[in-house]
Amino acid sequence: MISTQRIVVVFVATVSLSLACGGNEGPTAPTPQPIPDVGRPTVTISVSPTSASVGEAITVTLLARRATGEVERNARIVWGDGNVTVAPGGGRYGVDTTQRHGYASPGEYQIMATATFDAETVSTEPVRVTIGPQTRLGLVYAYSSGTPSGQMYTFAVFPRRTTNPSAVRIEFGDGTSEALDPLQPTYPFKRYNRGGPYAVRAIQTNADGTTETTSVDIVAICCG
Repeated sequence: MISTQRIVVVFVATVSLSLACGGNEGPTAPTPQPIPDVGRPTVTISVSPTSASVGEAITVTLLARRATGEVERNARIVWGDGNVTVAPGGGRYGVDTTQRHGYASPGEYQIMATATFDAETVSTEPVRVTIGPQTRLGLVYAYSSGTPSGQMYTFAVFPRRTTNPSAVRIEFGDGTSEALDPLQPTYPFKRYNRGGPYAVRAIQTNADGTTETTSVDIVAICCG
C-alpha cells in the first residue's frame, strides 16, 4: 500500500500556437469552441475502465463549468487510495482535464471529483473501481504539467514483486534512462528537449535472469 499521500498539482492551459524546439514542431491546440455559462456550477467525471489490475491505468476525464459571474478556484480528483490530483482553475469556462492513475494494491476504490468556485464547492457521486492482483510489470503515463523550465511528464512504474525483481529501469525514448527501486512503485519524471512522439519503456530484471518489458507511447510538447 502507498503509505504517504501524494497530491499532484497539474497546470492546465489552452495553447493556440505551435510550440517547437530543436527543429520539431509540437502539436497545435484546437481553437476552443464557445461553451455557454451555466446557471450554477457543475462538475462531472467519466472513468474508464472500472476494472483493472495493479499497475494498469485508470483514466478519468473531468469537466467543471462555472456559473455566470463566478470563477473556479480548482478541481480535484480523489482516487480513493490517499492520492489526489489538483487541476487549478482560471480557464475561460472552467476545467477540462484527463488524468491517469495506477493503483499499487488490489481492492475496491471510490473515485470522485470536486470543483471549488467563488461561492460553493460541488462534487460528483463516487465511481467504484475494482483492482485485481498484479499480473505484469506496470507502467502508467500519469500526467504532464507546465513548469518554468518546460513541460514535465510524470510516469508511475509498478514492479512485479512476485518474481523477485533485482533491477528496474525506465527508458524515456530519447536515449536517456533511469534506474528505479525494484521493490516498490516509483514516479519518475522527464523534460524532453524536442517535441514529438516517444515510446517509453519499463524493464524489469528478475532474480533468475529473466526480463519483463512494458511500454507506453506519448507525444511530448516542447519546450517551455
